[in-house]
Amino acid sequence: GIAVSSVTEAESVVQKLVTGGASAIVISLEPGGEPGRHWMTHGNPIPDTPWPILSAEITQTIVTKAHALGKRVMAFVGEETGLTRALDANVDELVHIPCAEISDELLQRVADNGVTVVTTLDTHSTCEHIFANAAGLGMKGAQVVYGSEIAHDDVPWGINGQELHTMLQALSGESIDFTDVVNILKAATSKSAEDLGIPGLGTLTADAPADLIAVRGNPFEKFKILEYPD
Repeated sequence: GIAVSSVTEAESVVQKLVTGGASAIVISLEPGGEPGRHWMTHGNPIPDTPWPILSAEITQTIVTKAHALGKRVMAFVGEETGLTRALDANVDELVHIPCAEISDELLQRVADNGVTVVTTLDTHSTCEHIFANAAGLGMKGAQVVYGSEIAHDDVPWGINGQELHTMLQALSGESIDFTDVVNILKAATSKSAEDLGIPGLGTLTADAPADLIAVRGNPFEKFKILEYPD
């Protein structure tokens, strides 16, 4: 991570990153302290909060500069202060569903602003409010796509079946039908590809830049078999 403390410095860093080949700019807007996050559990010493976060002016500068250079801005947010700052600055994507309790008003703003939200519900399952936040985003029609923390040693090297299962439960409303199952699999394939801006990826179409995986069984009935394809 790169710490910045002024508008001028922020513009310079964004320019340097883009010149160096960055495909997107990622910022952290987390003051910490969300119940259930990794650093708040497992018997570790609880870190002092709040952590310093980027000012509203610097955040806006980063987003404006990145957009002028044709790059998206993705934000780490965990609670309402960081989420509000991200939305006010018009970030493009949240790299996790927030961990702390988020109001209906802010969840609606996420949907209304067209902000894409990556799930990672499995890895952050200890967060006390993440499932409710996901359900709220689903009810409000927000753009939610599959994401899994592949750097964690307990996450499979295929598609994370537990992530898909949790997404299905959280995003489908009061009942689940086959359309919901299809939409969850799209969230891990074609919808994620759209978010990445790669035409054809995740689809069975001519000249699509896609890999195929083969599994034993029916993944529409059992997501788990996607975790270790043959």
